[in-house]
Amino acid sequence: MLHSWLQMMMVQLFLLAGAVQGVQVRFKDQQLHGIVGRTLQLGSEYIMGDPEDVFSVTWKVQTSKSFRIIQYSMIRHKLHLSPAYQGRVIFHKENGSMDLLNITVQDSGVYIVTVIDVEGTEQSASIKVQVYEPVSRPLIVQFTNGLNVTFMCLAQKGTERRFHWLKDGELPVETNVSVVSADGRNLSLLSQSRASCGVYTCLVTNKVSQESVNKTISEANGFTYCKEEDNHKRMHMIIIMIVVLISLLLAAGIYLSARRKLMSQGSVSDDQRGRGQDISQHPSIKFKQIKGFPQPGTL
Repeated sequence: MLHSWLQMMMVQLFLLAGAVQGVQVRFKDQQLHGIVGRTLQLGSEYIMGDPEDVFSVTWKVQTSKSFRIIQYSMIRHKLHLSPAYQGRVIFHKENGSMDLLNITVQDSGVYIVTVIDVEGTEQSASIKVQVYEPVSRPLIVQFTNGLNVTFMCLAQKGTERRFHWLKDGELPVETNVSVVSADGRNLSLLSQSRASCGVYTCLVTNKVSQESVNKTISEANGFTYCKEEDNHKRMHMIIIMIVVLISLLLAAGIYLSARRKLMSQGSVSDDQRGRGQDISQHPSIKFKQIKGFPQPGTL
């Protein structure tokens, strides 16, 4: 009984070793985004086991139905290709990957690669593919209703288009001046004020592309409330006012200086005249007869 149990264990270990050594396949990515008209590289690779042990590789795609694209026999070196994919497939037998040429939106789906080795072991891997049509250049259409102006952004082409509005290169904050619709297509200006003036950009994007167009709100484009003063003239007037102010200050300084000088000179003259009168009229100052000289009239 012990011998039988050992034999069963050896068989299980052998089968497990064979399963581990079997060729396995995987994708480097879990999801791919493709662009209409370009080549989609479905990059599978063999892991574990010897690629020489691969018997066949099969590629299928699942959309609403399941379609077989190719089946390649490693032993016979023969490729079986579905007629719907004639001229659109390049198969790489060294790693089991496949290139799909000139893809369309209808090529979106789940792609499955199945590898069967010479022992009959089957391994599969899958990857989700979404093919996008690039967005076309948008167009802005303007509607006016009283004081309100609405800009509608239109783009004819593009898978899963998303619309965004920018003001002067930045995302606008919704205020009492501007409102963006829930789907992002429409921008409404609710008042005719200079706060609404500037360059508005409609940006259309999807997973693989983006396009934009600008709309300028300015006086030159018919929005008269955006009129701006001439900066050059304004600076010129400021300079003139500064020069006039400096001139007035200088003139006032010169005038006050001259006035102080005149007042100072007038005070000096008055002091001198006052001192002269005081000397001649002072009672303690009298002319006396000098001894030795005769009196007037005695000669």
